[in-house]
Amino acid sequence: MKMSARARARARKAQEGEEELERELEQEKLEIIKAK
Repeated sequence: MKMSARARARARKAQEGEEELERELEQEKLEIIKAK
């Protein structure tokens, strides 16, 4: 199944977006732990 360049770019962006969110969540967890 061939994806258009636009579809590939969108999929890659979604992947990167999820990784960003996970990094931010990890950051928040660490800050909460430090605050205690």
